[in-house]
Amino acid sequence: MRLMEKIGYILVTIFVVLTSSCSDEILEDKVMVDATRPYERELKVLCIGNSFTEDAFSYVPALFFMAAPDVKLTIGIAYIGGSPLVQHWANLTGKSTTLDGTTISPKTYTYYKAESVTAQWHSCKNVSIDKILSDEQWDIITFQQNGGTSGRDYDTYFAPYLVEIKQFVRSKTKGDPKLGWVLIHGAYYNSDDGLRMSWYNGMLNSRRVMEDAGFDLLFPYGTAVQNLRDNREILNESAGPGWTFDNGHLQEGLGCLVSAYANALVLFNELKMTPERELWQFNIDKELLDFMSVPDQHIDSSGLTGISDKNCRKAYEAALAAVAEPYSVTLASIE
Repeated sequence: MRLMEKIGYILVTIFVVLTSSCSDEILEDKVMVDATRPYERELKVLCIGNSFTEDAFSYVPALFFMAAPDVKLTIGIAYIGGSPLVQHWANLTGKSTTLDGTTISPKTYTYYKAESVTAQWHSCKNVSIDKILSDEQWDIITFQQNGGTSGRDYDTYFAPYLVEIKQFVRSKTKGDPKLGWVLIHGAYYNSDDGLRMSWYNGMLNSRRVMEDAGFDLLFPYGTAVQNLRDNREILNESAGPGWTFDNGHLQEGLGCLVSAYANALVLFNELKMTPERELWQFNIDKELLDFMSVPDQHIDSSGLTGISDKNCRKAYEAALAAVAEPYSVTLASIE
């Protein structure tokens, strides 16, 4: 059964109550989906980041809805547009600092949340990091840099903040969540070589985060995107530069989908399970694409850019290769 048909069936039995105002309050979804139904596994993932986080994780709940119906996956996204790592450090510690002549002070987030039982996103503005961290007993909490600083000096833009980020996350959360690092795609260059170098420098810093700062899980969606970029067989006239629509944000369609494939595969590995079918085999259409996207996400006008069975299979191979070899580009060859 296609996802939209399954969702239509489920929504007949769902009663959803949303708070009319959620300023600085957690959005309260009361979703009743056959309360007697057992889920074999549950996983709760909080992604703390920016618009690239939306790009990379937006489709993941829908992929789990289709590929792992016995898993209840919850994904939260704590979003501040363009935010670098230092901004999340300021939010966690309550401290202010100055970097590159700019004062960084604590801010609140827009909080997006979805569960794979419906794959539908909800949002809430002006939520503090403490409330987001305490909203669920998170199994995994991820961090990342922004596109402008991912490849810059590690000792300036990464190292000063990682130790305290780890300490404060441990002190403010329930349980003992694993810490994940998101290796983002190269961005904000006007040439293929520039985008590749942006990814490469960010990859080197991400490797240091994993090795020096001791993060537990790597989400190498940026490598999957670079694998896709370097596979010239699937570029087409509707694709923007490097599968972005503005040299930065990934295009709806194949750009966001290859990222979701990679991130979903990391989560499947964490669950020690495989999807019912290879993820590329699930049909993606315009109606589903609109449903899968984070609310208020930047939406370009290109629609289903690059979506075809052949391209989705190549994107899936690019994601598999990235998870297997996150620090190098691997070209998939599929007839």
